[in-house]
Order: sequence, then structure tokens, then C-alpha cells
Amino acid sequence: MAGNAWRGADGPMHIRRPINPHPTAPAFLEAARQMGMPILDDVNGPMVPGAGYINMNIAVDGTRVSAARAFLHPALSRPNLTLLLNTQVVKVTRLLTRWDSPTISWTFRQTPIALSLRCTIQTDSRARPA
Repeated sequence: MAGNAWRGADGPMHIRRPINPHPTAPAFLEAARQMGMPILDDVNGPMVPGAGYINMNIAVDGTRVSAARAFLHPALSRPNLTLLLNTQVVKVTRLLTRWDSPTISWTFRQTPIALSLRCTIQTDSRARPA
């Protein structure tokens, strides 16, 4: 899929349309067109009513490309990046004008960690406070 005003074309995540859509998909789009709905070239473009094929993050080899596979995995060899899995941030302290020294719960123990320059804390909407 070529780049447009809503997305690029040269990044690590390639967006494709279905090569062999389900047989009902063209019929669905034709029914939408007959009802007066516009057929959208890109359903992730401007938020307008309409119907169109979904966009998929599929590599040339047919495998799904997640954001982690496209962006995180290539960066894991960087010396200034540490990825902690199955880790919960239980406390973040504020020092003057910035947040610092998060305390994490990792392997069933709470451990304060030191930050060198900056820290990104990724939240998970499925997580619930204990």
C-alpha cells in the first residue's frame, strides 16, 4: 500500500490489504455502495462514514507484524535500553521537577531502580491495582 497523507510507506511496518479477501467481502462492499455508502480507499484515513477493506500488518512472508516486532525488537541490542517483562511499577517518586526512581515489582520482590536519563513506563489497560 502506498503512503498517503495518513501514513508513510518506508517504515518497518508495512500495511497491506487482503490479497484473497473472504468471498463475502466484495458482496458486502457492493451492498454498502448500493445503499449509498462511500467505498473508502483507506478505512484508517479520515473518520468518515463508509465501507472498505481492512488494513493488515502483514509481512511479505505472510506473517503478522506487531509494533513490537517492527520497532522494539530491532532496538533491543541498544546498550541504553532495558526491557523488563512481567514487571509492575508500584511506586514512582517525584524529585523537584521530574519523576524519578520508580519502584518495580519483579519476580515477586519490590526493587527500586535507578534511571540514567529517562524512563518510559508502558501501561497495560488489562492491569488492575492489587
